[in-house]
Amino acid sequence: MDDIARDAAETGFCDNSDRADRAQAAIDAYASGAPRDESHFADLLCDLRHLADRDGIDFATQLIRAGNNYNAEKDED
Repeated sequence: MDDIARDAAETGFCDNSDRADRAQAAIDAYASGAPRDESHFADLLCDLRHLADRDGIDFATQLIRAGNNYNAEKDED
């Protein structure tokens, strides 16, 4: 568990900066050390869609859920 996730688990608090840091860590891991650019976002989303297909998860529904979560969280800070 990374420090951000550990802090959130221990305190129950996670702000938008923490969320962005977790996403950055995911993109950085996905990009395998290459400099981050917009194409990594699209490539990761594409591969997540393949994973959803394989695992029987409705990707479109999860995008809607993510959008709803984002809208609820964006004004918290």
